[in-house]
Amino acid sequence: MDLAPLSPNEPPPPHTPRRGRMRLALGVLALALGFGVLEAMQGRARYQSVPWELFWPEAMIRTLPSWVMLAVLLPVVLWVSERVRIARSTWPLALPLHTAAGVAFVFVHIGLSCALGTVLRHSPEHSLEQAFRSMFAGYAVVGFFTYACLVAAHHAFRAQAEAYEREAASRELQAGLTRAQLQALRSQLDPHFLFNALNSISVMALQGERETVVRLIAGLGDVLRMSLDGDGAPEVPLRAELELLERYLELERVRFGDRLTVERHIEPGLGDALVPSLVLQPLVENAIRHGIAPRRGPGRVLVQVRRAGTQLQLEVRDDGIGFSPERSREGIGLANTRERLRQLYGAAQSMVLGRAPEGGAAVTVSIPHHTLPAGPAANAADRS
Repeated sequence: MDLAPLSPNEPPPPHTPRRGRMRLALGVLALALGFGVLEAMQGRARYQSVPWELFWPEAMIRTLPSWVMLAVLLPVVLWVSERVRIARSTWPLALPLHTAAGVAFVFVHIGLSCALGTVLRHSPEHSLEQAFRSMFAGYAVVGFFTYACLVAAHHAFRAQAEAYEREAASRELQAGLTRAQLQALRSQLDPHFLFNALNSISVMALQGERETVVRLIAGLGDVLRMSLDGDGAPEVPLRAELELLERYLELERVRFGDRLTVERHIEPGLGDALVPSLVLQPLVENAIRHGIAPRRGPGRVLVQVRRAGTQLQLEVRDDGIGFSPERSREGIGLANTRERLRQLYGAAQSMVLGRAPEGGAAVTVSIPHHTLPAGPAANAADRS
């Protein structure tokens, strides 16, 4: 069967696991050869009188077979170490098994190394039995220690990998819990806002304000559409939050008419700053409901957003009656806003309730200033 060549635009085939294992095996073998050469160079200090042309062949034959066979046996050692784990509950059985495996490793490693060295020498003077006895006498303890070090290193790397996996799973679980909590808080805000809007519409309907009721219903539809169009993300660009707030204020202007004035002071260049979704609407609603509505005359609400160093400050002030003892108790809007800020930013946020210079109430929210990273995700957010 003929295989069509790849076109220049086609990506190369992905690396198969077999190719990855082959590269790893070649890397281990190359490392073993390197250690063999280093050991041979170290022996040169003891045989300086031997000519180079005579020293190097013998030195390489003495050192390389042991390192090469160690690289060959390494996968077997790791396989045994993976299946015979030394833990608090398994060590009474694992230690004897590893002791037996270590002894077997010494015999097999020495036997294979001597066999390879005998083949490389091509000399009948050096028998395999003699080479085995000589290497066993000088290498048995070192070989067993080598096996123990390999098992210990494998256990250490395995424990580190498992600890990292547990930490990653814990972070993912915490992130999932945070998302669930944020979604629960958001789900409380939506019906709270809808209830207040429907209550206003019912009041206008009882007063016979048909045109006002129609405008309120249309405005409520716009607000709900904008709210439901989102994907439930905990943060949105400031410009999107301000647009949603403007739709909400259209509803309130229908209710209050000339009694309500809303001013917006937004520092230029902050449209891309990320803020919690539905963060301004509950604050403005609280200012209108508790600061402006109880008054007989007109009232003013100020929405101000500015950057202070690394923080983004969102402030909502009114010139109403201020924080009375009844108003000091946080309702659903303020309480949920405070909790969402804590979930999103931890100790890097604050929400302060105080008195405005105009005599009314002021709520100031401070969060870390950050934006969407540049790239496809940011472009997609701009298009939406």
